[in-house]
Amino acid sequence: NKKEMEKPIKEFEAKCKLLVDKINEVYSPLKLQYEGFEEQRKAKKKVEVMALIEEVRAKSDLPEKYSSRIVFNESYLNKTISIKQVEQDLYKQATNAFNEYKADMQAELFIKALCEKTDHKYNLSVNLDYKNFTHLTIEEAELVIDQAGQRAALKEKEAVERIKAEEERKAKLEAEKQASEIVADTLKATNEAMQSVSKFIPVETVEEEEEQTYEITIRTTKSKYEALKRYMAEFDIAYF
Repeated sequence: NKKEMEKPIKEFEAKCKLLVDKINEVYSPLKLQYEGFEEQRKAKKKVEVMALIEEVRAKSDLPEKYSSRIVFNESYLNKTISIKQVEQDLYKQATNAFNEYKADMQAELFIKALCEKTDHKYNLSVNLDYKNFTHLTIEEAELVIDQAGQRAALKEKEAVERIKAEEERKAKLEAEKQASEIVADTLKATNEAMQSVSKFIPVETVEEEEEQTYEITIRTTKSKYEALKRYMAEFDIAYF
C-alpha cells in the first residue's frame, strides 16, 4: 500500500536531516570563527586605509574644503582590493579634488575681475566685495554683478544728495542766524543813537525833517542784504 511505499522515503529524509544537523554542529562554530577572523581583518585593513587617507590628504596640500573630498569607501575592505589599489583610488580622488579647486580659483579670479570692472564702470567709492558673488556660475555672474553695481551707484548718489541737502539746510540756518544778529545789532545801535540825540533836542522844538534822497552803494551777502531790506521796511525807509 501507499504507506508502506512511503516508509523508505521517510527513513531517508530522517537520515538526511540527521546528517544536516551534524554538519551544522560542526559548521556553526567554524562560521562564527570565520566571521570573527573576517571582522578582525576588516578592522585591521580599515585602520591601514584611514592612515593612508590622511597621508594622501596631507600630500595633496589642498585647503580642507577640498582635501575632505578624499574619502573612505566600504569597498576598500574587500579581500579582492589590495592596499595598492586603494592607494591608487585615493590619489585619483586627490586629482579630482585638485581639479575642482583649480576650477573654483579660476572662477573666483574671473568674478573678482568682474567686480573691479563694475567698480570702475559706475565709479563706486565703496568697491563691491567679490566674495559675495563666488557662489554664482560664470554665466550668472556678469549680469548679477552689473545689477549690483547699478544699485550701489544709485545708493551712493542718494547718499550724496542727502548730505548735500543737509549741508545746504545748515548753511541756510546759519545765514539766517547771522542776518538776524545783524538786524538786532543795527536796531540796538539805532535806538541808542536816537536816545542820545533826544537828550539834547527838546521835544517841543523838534520839527519834522524833510525827506531827502541819498545814494549809497552796498557790498554784502544776499542774506545780509535781505535782512537790511527788512530793517529799512521797518523804519519806513523807501529804496529804489
